Parts: sequence; C-alpha cells; structure tokens
Amino acid sequence: MNHKTFSSDSFSRPYFIAFCCVLLIVGGGLYLLREKELNDLREIGNDSFSEFVLKSKKKHLKTVITSIVKDLDIEYNFHKGTTDSITFYSENFQAIIRQEALHRIARFPIGKNNYIWVSEIKNYDGGDKYAIQLLNKNQPEINNKYMSTFEKDIKGNYLLSVELEGVKKHQSFFYSYWMPKLNSDSITQKISYVKLFKPYHWIIGTGAHLDVIKNQAKKNRLNFKEKINERTKYTLFYSFILLLISIAIAYFYNKKIKKTIHYYISKVTRKEAELISFNNALEEKITLRTHDVLKANKELKAAMIMAEENARVKDAFLANMSHEVRTPMNSIIGFSELLEEDDNSPQQIKKYSSFIQESSQQLLGIFNDLLDVSRLESNQLEVNCVKIASTDILKTLHEIHEKKFKNHAVSLILKQPDNAINIQFYGDYNRVVQVFNKLIHNAFKFTSEGSIAFGYSILKNTPSDMIVFYVTDTGIGILKENYHLLFHNFTQGGEGTYKQGNGIGLSIARGLVHLMKGKIWFVSDLGKGSTFYFSLPIANED
Repeated sequence: MNHKTFSSDSFSRPYFIAFCCVLLIVGGGLYLLREKELNDLREIGNDSFSEFVLKSKKKHLKTVITSIVKDLDIEYNFHKGTTDSITFYSENFQAIIRQEALHRIARFPIGKNNYIWVSEIKNYDGGDKYAIQLLNKNQPEINNKYMSTFEKDIKGNYLLSVELEGVKKHQSFFYSYWMPKLNSDSITQKISYVKLFKPYHWIIGTGAHLDVIKNQAKKNRLNFKEKINERTKYTLFYSFILLLISIAIAYFYNKKIKKTIHYYISKVTRKEAELISFNNALEEKITLRTHDVLKANKELKAAMIMAEENARVKDAFLANMSHEVRTPMNSIIGFSELLEEDDNSPQQIKKYSSFIQESSQQLLGIFNDLLDVSRLESNQLEVNCVKIASTDILKTLHEIHEKKFKNHAVSLILKQPDNAINIQFYGDYNRVVQVFNKLIHNAFKFTSEGSIAFGYSILKNTPSDMIVFYVTDTGIGILKENYHLLFHNFTQGGEGTYKQGNGIGLSIARGLVHLMKGKIWFVSDLGKGSTFYFSLPIANED
C-alpha cells in the first residue's frame, strides 16, 4: 500500500464512522448480555433448578453404572475369546474372574458419600432367597447373605421386589425408596440406578439421597446468582474502561502515525507470511525425506531378517535332509552288499530284505513329506472331505499303532467320552490318518516311558459344532521360548534335545488340518508332557 495516497479526510471520516460502530456494538452487546442474564434468572426457579440438578445427578449415576457394566462386558468377552471353552466355563475360572471384577468395582471412584452395590440373582421369580448380596459398603454385614423380595423400607415399599422386576423388564432403570445414609442413622429418600449384567446375573447399582441433591441445588443456585452479579459488575467495569481507552485512542491518534504504522505492518506481515510459507515448505520436505529414509531402513531391515531366516531355513533343511536321507540310504546299501554274500542263510536273507524294505519305506516317507510341504506352501495340495465315523477311525489307528508299542516302555491308550456314539465329521480320511500318525509319532519320539493317549471330545457353543481330537503324552514337554517355532519347518520343540526326524511333521499336520477347515493347537507342561489338539467340523445329521 502506498502511504502517499492517504489524505486527512480519507482517514478521519472512516475512522469516525468505525468508532461510532464500535460504541454501538459494545453498548448493544452489554444490553443483550444483561437481558440474557435476567432471562436466565427468570427461567431458572427453585423447582426447575432442582430438577436440572436432579437430571444431572441421574445422568452421573447412569454414566457410572454404564461404564462399570461396559468394562465387565469387555473383560468377559476378552476372557471368552482368549480361553478355550472348557477352561472358561469351569467353576474355578469363573470364580476367579468374578472375584477380580468385584475388587475392581469396590475400588471404582464414585465419591466420599456414595457407594456401589452388587447382588447376584439366584431366582428370577423372587422369594426369600432370590439373590445374594456380594458388595454393599453401606451394609457390609449382609454381604454374602441371601436377600428377600419381601423386604420393605420404612414407608412399606418392597424395594428389592421393585428392583428385581425392573431389571427383568428393562435391564436397567431408576427407582426411589427410603434408605439410611452412608455412615449415618439418618433415613431419607434415595434415588438409584441399577443395571443387570446378564452373563453373571449381577444387579449393579448406585444412588444418591434426594436431600443431598436439593441442598446441592440450593447451594449451586446461590453460587450462580453470585457469579452472575459479579460477572455483571466486571462486565460494566471493563466496558467502561474500554470505552475510556477507545476515547483516548481516538483523541490522541495521529493520522501520520496511523499511516506509517499501517505501511510498515503491511510490509512486515507480507515478509512474515513469506517466511512462514518457506519454513512450512522446508519442514514438509524434511518430513518427507525423513519418512523415506525410515521407510527404506525398515524395508532394508525386513529384507535382512528375511535373508537371515532363508539362510537359516536352508541350513536347517540341508542339515536335516543330509542326515535323514543318508541314514536309510546307507542302510539300504549296507544290507544290499550283505545280500550279495554267498553264505547267507534263508533267515539272514529274509532279515536283510526286511531291513532294506523298512529303510526304503522310511526314505519314501521323507520324500512324501517333502512333497507335501512343497504342495502346501504352493497351495497345490487338495483334500477330499467326506463324512468319517470317529469311533471307527480311532479304533483303526489304535490297531495300527498298538503293534509298534508292544516292545517299548510306552503304552498306547485309546480314550473316548462316556456314552460315546459314533459321531461323524467331515475330513479327508487319508489326511486325518496322516495327521494322527504325525502327532503320535511326534509324541513317541519325546516320551521315553509312561503313556500316549488319544481320543476326542465335542466342542459346543461355537458358530459350528466341532469335534476335537487330541494326542497327549507323558514326555519331556516343550520350552515356552520354543512355542512359536513348533509348527515351523525343520524345527523341534523338545527340551534342548535333538530327536531323530526331519522337523516337518507338525508343519504338515497344521497345513492339512487348515485345509480341512479345522484348527490345531497345543498345551505343554515342561517335564510332564504335552497335549496336541485339532478340531474338525461335525457332519450334520441328514
């Protein structure tokens, strides 16, 4: 802006008009503000203000109980989602998580003169023992005692009956009754909010005495009036000061100073805007470059980890396969050379031939495992799922493997549920047998004495009912730090002891179970043994 274009008249007239507008706006604003304060005071009477405080208190009570129930629901679903159903619905586990929930509720911050109570419904029809009081700070003597819907307050109201019917019908609601205050013998009317937490059959509630709310409303109303009066005084005072300052500025303001200041402010503002724009552009470039460097470092680190893992897998593959292939191959070559001797008896020839056949089957099994691993990783392995009778396949497996355990210190046990029926499930018969073979063979490798048991159970309360097979042993167990490696190729999870095997049996078992739309998992106690589970969908009855 060129300051030479200014004249005395061109500045004074707009300034005068602007000053008048400011006075009108300030005066009008003060008038409207005062009118609004007066209207607020007219609208907020004693009853309406008490109602406002009561609504606020009810909202607070509802928020507290809703927050507690929401936390309980989150914790309940967390335990349900991360714990197998057998453990989750056990009495011990339910008692533990409920006791922890009560401790948290007891510690919930709600105020010095308020408290939260919890009761567990035993009979939704009511009666003398319809519920047990679990938590009540105001009446600790009734904790863990039965409650009756026939109990009355001093006005003859069946307060517990009203509470029970309310949660049955509405899940949550407000109701009032007469009750002694906390740490006092004074009995006054109380309003409470209760909510039913259905999974535990808990009624959770809290409340506030109406006389306390009325006293608070009266106190707040007086404070409100005092603040309004004080604010009005300050508003008038500061408005008066502002008016004086405005008049002083208008009186002493100089046209030349105004033009000069405006001229230099414009230049400074323009330069400042340019500097800010340049600084923002520079920061954006630095941020982009930093992001690119961090991204490149992250990708480089991931590539390095992948390369190291590939090298480890390659070394493990070569080490395992070198040993696993050479052992049966050497056996075949050695016994083949023995067969060429002329002085072999028929018994020796038969014996050597059986050794050669056994080693050939072992070598064929290794190659088949490698082919299965390759086809699983390339998603080329297919399964043919049909209905399979659980009892029949388990008996067949027991007959096959029982012969192998006759001359060992480990016994093989077939377990079935009480009153077991021949449940049918979906799966590829040969692949189910293969999974069992892998798990039983794995258990046998790491069990020197004791027993290996296998069987099934039924998993209910799931989106689709599943049959759960298991193989449990009394072997050496698995180190916790090896849990994450157990289903990987070329790894073993035993307690630091190498066992004969190529390290891909469990990996194949996992891949086959997943192809048959099932899941596989395990639990282990170091030094006591391990149990491997896998689930498959139960076939619906036609």
